[in-house]
Amino acid sequence: MHVKSGYLNWMEGWHNATGIHLLMDENEMPAISDLRYEETKVNATTGVVFAEKDGFVDYFCYNSDKNGYGGRTFNLKMKDGTEKSLKGPWSSRAGVMNAKGFTPCVDVTIEVSRYRLYACAVTLDFLNSILHKLTFKNPFEFGKGVAPVVFPEGSKIVIGAYGCASGTNIDTLLFTGVSGDQISAISFDNGDVVYKPMIQFPDGTTWEKMTYINKEWEKKYPSKR
Repeated sequence: MHVKSGYLNWMEGWHNATGIHLLMDENEMPAISDLRYEETKVNATTGVVFAEKDGFVDYFCYNSDKNGYGGRTFNLKMKDGTEKSLKGPWSSRAGVMNAKGFTPCVDVTIEVSRYRLYACAVTLDFLNSILHKLTFKNPFEFGKGVAPVVFPEGSKIVIGAYGCASGTNIDTLLFTGVSGDQISAISFDNGDVVYKPMIQFPDGTTWEKMTYINKEWEKKYPSKR
């Protein structure tokens, strides 16, 4: 799978995590018929399926609801040679797949034209292999009372892992004690493992958007804890 280029979308002015955009031709993404899925069941009616090919990742979650994707049926080829029909599954997220023990992956946006974008995922190894093709806006200017950040020459993009407790907003988690300098994953029972882009300075320290914003806002609006 060939990526032409890419960039970090800071989502400046918004309290959203940094997005990773990859620019490529649409035919670089494998068709669903070319993927081979694995399945992990939660119970008799609930589970997830996951596939990976050449760095591209696809997944679904399903339950007894069967109303996802407007009730559409997906006919999937499984790794064990069988076929599985999923009626009305739902999209999921990379953090859930990571927590279930599949190949580590990261949510990204694939751009095939200015107005045609896909919410997708790629493996962590693939993303790390093409990080040198990604650019980022310098300086970071969030506004809304947050001091701008000028990244020194030689700064680069790295990917860090964060544990996210089940049912816990990741921004809250970062705000209550997970440092932006932390690279290793934190383990939480039944929670997500979310990989996020950060900027590594020449001295080896790292900077992450949400952690920085929360610290800046804590300075301006100290909590009463």
